[in-house]
Amino acid sequence: DLQAGEYSQQSLYRIAMLQRAKGMDDSARSLFRRIAGATDNSALTAECVYRIGESWLSYREYVNAQSAFEEVKNTFDGVEDWYTLSLIGLGECYEKSNNISKARETYQTVIILHPEDDFGTTAQSRLKRLRKE
Repeated sequence: DLQAGEYSQQSLYRIAMLQRAKGMDDSARSLFRRIAGATDNSALTAECVYRIGESWLSYREYVNAQSAFEEVKNTFDGVEDWYTLSLIGLGECYEKSNNISKARETYQTVIILHPEDDFGTTAQSRLKRLRKE
């Protein structure tokens, strides 16, 4: 039961990650969505929704990935790492969908928020790549 508490939610999260690792992506996304809908833990919810977007991105399902990343961006801006990772994922979705101006804007936001860490470095390298194209 997902409502039973944080330990059961963490256990189910581990099961979803195991499903993902075994290539059972539909099952993993479904379980991530169930966890996200049942927990009051905003960090866990943000991570689950991010993982859904990440999964869709790996399948080049950019509309679905973008939807999940936007959900994290719009709902969990206080959950720093998952918010920022979702911005980077959004930038990639925009790139792959040929919305280069939105990709640039998104990467620039990451650079402003994280000028001197790995997030910022990733965004800077992606911006450089966009300039070359």
